[in-house]
Amino acid sequence: MELKEALARRRSVRSYNGRSVSDEDLEAILKAGCAAPIGMRAYDTIHLTVVQKKEALDEIREMVARATDNNPAYNPTYGAKTLVLVSARPRGDSLQMERCDAGCILENMLLQATELGIGSVYLLSVGLAFEEGSPMYEKLQIPGGFKFVSGAAFGYTDEEAEPKELSIRLSMNTVK
Repeated sequence: MELKEALARRRSVRSYNGRSVSDEDLEAILKAGCAAPIGMRAYDTIHLTVVQKKEALDEIREMVARATDNNPAYNPTYGAKTLVLVSARPRGDSLQMERCDAGCILENMLLQATELGIGSVYLLSVGLAFEEGSPMYEKLQIPGGFKFVSGAAFGYTDEEAEPKELSIRLSMNTVK
């Protein structure tokens, strides 16, 4: 699949069929993420955590449910069996640069997943399981000093993604 086709087929998937992402496909997705540009080339400030353990995914779901008015029906990973978390060691007073880095990393991963026929969705709500002092940092062995920035879920879906037309839909102007 060419990049243009992956861009046209990329969409957020919120329904997975329960099939696990193969190790080979996961490695390709992670390598794509690691090829992303990082501000100031500060690669040592980013940490990726792959979560596939059912108990850990369930615990994240439960923590997010508690943080969202105890809605047990809400599943922040939509049933995907692979969750990739991006954490960062802050380089300043805010996580602004780190959020930009995570966006680049995850977009590479999402496009690679699309090329492989794997569904994906960019996630922020899982961050509710990583509030200050959360035991999830230790349980998932996220290094000290790193903070959750964002994540994505990956898995196979039975839904067929029709390619969207690549057109300019955003407000824009050109200054020459």
